[in-house]
Amino acid sequence: MADFSLGDTIMDVLELYDINVDCYTDSKDCSYVDLRVYAPGVCLPFTKNEFLFTVAVDLKDIDQNFVNSFCQYAYDFDPDEYPDVWIPHHGRDNPSNSIGELLDDSDTISEFLNNVSRDLQKALAKTKELKTPTEEDRDGLSLD
Repeated sequence: MADFSLGDTIMDVLELYDINVDCYTDSKDCSYVDLRVYAPGVCLPFTKNEFLFTVAVDLKDIDQNFVNSFCQYAYDFDPDEYPDVWIPHHGRDNPSNSIGELLDDSDTISEFLNNVSRDLQKALAKTKELKTPTEEDRDGLSLD
């Protein structure tokens, strides 16, 4: 299992939001980023106030690929469907969470994911603006 890492700018954004990251490649050479969010203000059942999810990434242009995957996850996250996972277990394993809290949590998670997505996109755009052509890049340019 080979490990890889995200760029410093992307990690800065994730750290700003207290998101823990574990990057890995499995035995089939598929690469993933596990993300763990500790959310003390959110009562997530069974997770001790953690929200965990994984995105698949392509190692070519890893930062761009990660941001795309994260943003897609945020876009696909449905706050109306999220509680459906937990409602059948309500009262059995974690009786302190009301269904109303689950609904509030799912809205909070959705907003959180959208905010992180926005900031990741801004950070990525900024890093691309700062890049200047290298000598190798200039060799391939034609001024005709």
